[in-house]
Amino acid sequence: MKKPRFAPQLLALLLGTVLGIVVLEAGLRWLGQPRRFRSTRVDETYRVPFHQPAVRRLPMSGSGPRFRVLVVGDSFTWGGGVLVEDSYPRRLERRLWAASLPVRIEVDVLSRPGWGTVTEAAVLAGRWDQLDPDLLVVGYVLNDPLPPSGAEHDRLTEPLRRRRPEPGWMRWLYRRSFLFDLVWDRLENTRQRRAYRDHYELLHSSEHPAWKRTRVAMKAMADLARDDGVPAVLVIFPVFDFERPETYAYADVHQIVRRAAHRAGYRVLDLLPTYRGVEGRRLPVVPFTDAHPNELAHRLAAESIARFLRRERLVPTGAPPAAGEPETRPPPAP
Repeated sequence: MKKPRFAPQLLALLLGTVLGIVVLEAGLRWLGQPRRFRSTRVDETYRVPFHQPAVRRLPMSGSGPRFRVLVVGDSFTWGGGVLVEDSYPRRLERRLWAASLPVRIEVDVLSRPGWGTVTEAAVLAGRWDQLDPDLLVVGYVLNDPLPPSGAEHDRLTEPLRRRRPEPGWMRWLYRRSFLFDLVWDRLENTRQRRAYRDHYELLHSSEHPAWKRTRVAMKAMADLARDDGVPAVLVIFPVFDFERPETYAYADVHQIVRRAAHRAGYRVLDLLPTYRGVEGRRLPVVPFTDAHPNELAHRLAAESIARFLRRERLVPTGAPPAAGEPETRPPPAP
């Protein structure tokens, strides 16, 4: 009787697979830990402490005409992960001040990490008369429709959480095998990217309650400014989770926000084109981990906003700014 030949072939395939896994594991261990991206997060000792008031003003010295810009937003505007002087409102103030003499431009900041558009509108309504701005700038991030807390927040964000293997043999491998760690992380990265895309599309779908509330709040802030004769600008920030700008997954969501903001009465600046040509991992505080803008992203945002405000004649200008104008810090208060 003729013996089957598939058994030796199957055994050879199995041994080859095991040998390949062993070689890959050994190679990864020889190369070291899987690559972790460089963080630019500033130590919290030097960042804006959370207990500071939501309204922040930089004292100005001297006399003469003043022009007050109010910037409203969440942790992007607050300056999460960067020095306060590197945040885009402070950089914007220095750029506008340098180009506006003899008028002194002051930038007030009304922000808090975790705020969304609904909260921003409520806080702004209670402080509008006290702040008395000449120009309103609202920083918008794609998670702004998200409720700040509660069951709805937890339900919407649950798919976004980073997952680890369940306790058992997979958790054991995850902790001990470089190869398994690498494969798991790549698969989880792909799952999270899809989850975030679905999340932002859901938050901005026309019938979603969160987007309805956001549109109402967005219009309330624009109406508040218009009733006082104050122009309103909405600045849309990208989510800094892309490797290259051409791979950015939420451009369609930006278009939805732009349309809603125009209907509400804002002049709109979408910052997504500002970052074209810049490698994505150079822009967040921690690439693919903390998507807050780092110092470079804040600087590019401030430059783009300053150009937009001058081009739209929304702020006083002195002499036209020279190409590559330097950032000039306003004189400190005595």
